[in-house]
Amino acid sequence: MEIEAHLPEMAPSAQLSADPAGQVGDSASQIMQILIDLTHCSAFLLSGWDPMSKSHRHHTLAADGYTGAAVAHINDEYVRDNPGFALSHRRDPHSMRWVDYERDWELPFAETYTAQKFLLPAGYREGSTMCLRLGNGRYVGAVHMSWTAPALATDDRRQITERFAPIMAGVCDILRTPRRCFEPGRLRAHLGINRIGA
Repeated sequence: MEIEAHLPEMAPSAQLSADPAGQVGDSASQIMQILIDLTHCSAFLLSGWDPMSKSHRHHTLAADGYTGAAVAHINDEYVRDNPGFALSHRRDPHSMRWVDYERDWELPFAETYTAQKFLLPAGYREGSTMCLRLGNGRYVGAVHMSWTAPALATDDRRQITERFAPIMAGVCDILRTPRRCFEPGRLRAHLGINRIGA
């Protein structure tokens, strides 16, 4: 399967914009830390897709807990080859955990190359991928998370991740200049989250 078959239709005609103040990295790092605190994930990766690149490859915006080799794989071969990513991209807009892939799509994610080569050896026993889109449906990137035990990837934590989807999509949209960094307090207030560890 070629990822190019389903990514280009979302490529806009807008011009690429600059990020002179490093706002994208700052915002991505802030969101990453808040989500790590709220979901208790052991690894996190927020990746943006450049529609001007004419490639399936993604670019790291914020990462913690994954090895460099795992990040490189997730941003490249995982996007291109893993059936889990294809399902997340084309069929299901939710934050898809390994248990969701197996239950809803009969895909035993733990048996995929990604899990066998990179995630299970690192001690991860559950994870999730969610593709990020703007309000107009344009694909801009993905967020990946991993946990050391399936019980840690609760439904509540999945819902928290999904509530952040519009904000993460805005950060991943490299075709606009970010207006400003989100402050953690404002993010929590915007999402109705009052305490860490929910």
